[in-house]
Amino acid sequence: MAYRQCFNGLGTSASLLLAITALQFSAWHPGHSSGSVDAACTDNASLPKLLLISLDGFGWHFLGKAPKSLIPNFRAVMDRGVHVRWVENVFPTKTKPNHMSLVTGLYPESHGIVNNKFFDPVLNATMPGSTDPLFTSVWTDMGAEPIWVTNSKAGNGRRSGTVYWPLSEVKIKGLVPDEMKKQELRVSPEKSYSKRIDTALDWLTNECSAHRVNFAAVYTHGVDEVSHKFGPDSQEMLDGIATCDRAIGNLLSKLKEKKLEEELNVIITADHGHSAIYPQQIVNIDDFLDPSWYDSYPDVKKRVRIMVNLWPREGFHDKVVDALKGNHVNLHVDVKGQSDDLVSMHYSENRRIAPVVLYAEPGWVIGRTNATFKFGKGEHGWDPRYDPFMYPMFMAMGPAFRKGVKNADPFRIVDIYPLMCHLLGLDPAPNNGSLNNTAHILRSPPPPPPADRSVSVGVIIGVFVAFLAVAVIIWGVIRKMRQTKNVRASYKLAFTKDGSAEDLIEDGEVVLSDEEL
Repeated sequence: MAYRQCFNGLGTSASLLLAITALQFSAWHPGHSSGSVDAACTDNASLPKLLLISLDGFGWHFLGKAPKSLIPNFRAVMDRGVHVRWVENVFPTKTKPNHMSLVTGLYPESHGIVNNKFFDPVLNATMPGSTDPLFTSVWTDMGAEPIWVTNSKAGNGRRSGTVYWPLSEVKIKGLVPDEMKKQELRVSPEKSYSKRIDTALDWLTNECSAHRVNFAAVYTHGVDEVSHKFGPDSQEMLDGIATCDRAIGNLLSKLKEKKLEEELNVIITADHGHSAIYPQQIVNIDDFLDPSWYDSYPDVKKRVRIMVNLWPREGFHDKVVDALKGNHVNLHVDVKGQSDDLVSMHYSENRRIAPVVLYAEPGWVIGRTNATFKFGKGEHGWDPRYDPFMYPMFMAMGPAFRKGVKNADPFRIVDIYPLMCHLLGLDPAPNNGSLNNTAHILRSPPPPPPADRSVSVGVIIGVFVAFLAVAVIIWGVIRKMRQTKNVRASYKLAFTKDGSAEDLIEDGEVVLSDEEL
């Protein structure tokens, strides 16, 4: 886009001159051959390529539930690449916060997507759905930089594409993906998953750079809807896993067909897992709170929730906290600015996080007297520190990854952004992740970060104090030596005269300095 704007800003003569020059260049450029596409359409073909696939709701433990015969293609990916035991995702374990953390390397308190739905006190509004006309950049553009923005900003023909990726529809830092699919495909889930992957592969291999991308991200519903409805331990869940496996089989087939097996790095992961949920396990906050004391987002008036941002009304903060604290063993009540738990979950430093954060124990939900239980038999959103079934799966293959590695050590979801930047040859934007945490899955581990040559003020002061201490010690030793020498010289003089040394000193024949005394 930037290049197009620059070209349009030129005068007609200059534009014509550039066009003629480009034609002359294509005539002799070594990479151009008769009968091939124009050289301008091959200038980004050699860039590193990466395909990111998210299978919504696919927990790390789901592959262990399935018989080996049900997941031949997932197992083929493991044989060709690496499989990680799990990924430590972020709280709340919801779709939008974790997808944003995955592509930015930031925690929700930093990227601002603190739940699937939340209230912003500055905008004085609740975030609308992604297809709502009111959903604009003000909700997503809070300083975070998704991988597609990092890739596009690097220039040199780099382009990105997203297929239904959550929150990629609006500009962030003034950019949207170069290629993008927004609308849901009205076909069966299996064909939809395969078609989405096919779309990304077509972008990655397009003959012309005007439509080719070197990074593509594909979102699928994975097993999320199935688990919500039937539960994570159901036969329907196994059927959903098999559906995902067939989509991965389509991917493997297309990689071979398009000759991408040794050229394209592929990451397959998810946002969260699922746990079973039971209708009778509801914490009713009407037992403790008067509804006139607070507002809640998402609202618990009509529907139960797993976590709630509670906004006490003016003058009721302490009353709300006192009424909730310690009143239910399955309810966590954390006060912003006072909770070590919120700090450790990186869920504290953002205006969109309420003064009081409520979240239930795994398997439990939060509601009110008339709130309906609209959940099915499986759910997510709980604190992953207490429910490891919230952790998603991760596997990867391609020229950059080790081969045949299973059950590799876990890392955090925020570590995936710097990993992707490494695979694409990009300088990452500021993030909470670390490439070092994923080095063990790479065929050639990245070089260690350069030593920090900057010297802090504390170090300078410390060195200065140590130098002074050594100087004082040395000066003390020299002074003592001088004292000893002077005293000996004085006594030598005294002993050459009549009388004792004390008499001579008293008579003034020998004078000792203050140092000698």
